[in-house]
Amino acid sequence: MKHALVLLSALFVAGSLAAPAAASSCFTVEGQSYCYAWSAKDASMMKTEYVRSGETVDHWKRMVTILQYNDVHTLEGATAKYMAVVRPYMDANARPQWVTPKNPKHAGEAATRLLLSSPDGSDVEYVVVYFFSDPGKPAYVIAFSQRVPLPNDEIPTMAQYGAWLNDLRAIVPANVER
Repeated sequence: MKHALVLLSALFVAGSLAAPAAASSCFTVEGQSYCYAWSAKDASMMKTEYVRSGETVDHWKRMVTILQYNDVHTLEGATAKYMAVVRPYMDANARPQWVTPKNPKHAGEAATRLLLSSPDGSDVEYVVVYFFSDPGKPAYVIAFSQRVPLPNDEIPTMAQYGAWLNDLRAIVPANVER
């Protein structure tokens, strides 16, 4: 299964993160560089995927995806649109837990973590998803996806989830080449 969120293109995104000052095709998450790998857009949205060196959008262990919803300007609209696409990849009993970051940088911000799986269960990913919106501007989704099993069979702690969320909040989509 290509990254579960690739369906969005048919319907027409612990360590420190250094967001570049000028447009760049790479940024750092957990001390590793993620670089531009693929993008698609139409009038309603743009989707861009970033992978580590040696990985591709078809063969990856970790990936960052940025979605820009040009036709959505609210947090509620962005979460609804994203969740409508990924819901088929979630367990029927899954109930995402939502958090609102402290000290918001945007008018609307929320985050969750999801476990997504292909219908046959052969492809599973753990995803930390950050949503944000500002009045009159496109809403954004930034997702950090990791193939399961995670490295060293780790089980992410709440502290790790918080660190990844902080990394995602530091990405400034306008500063990353798409």
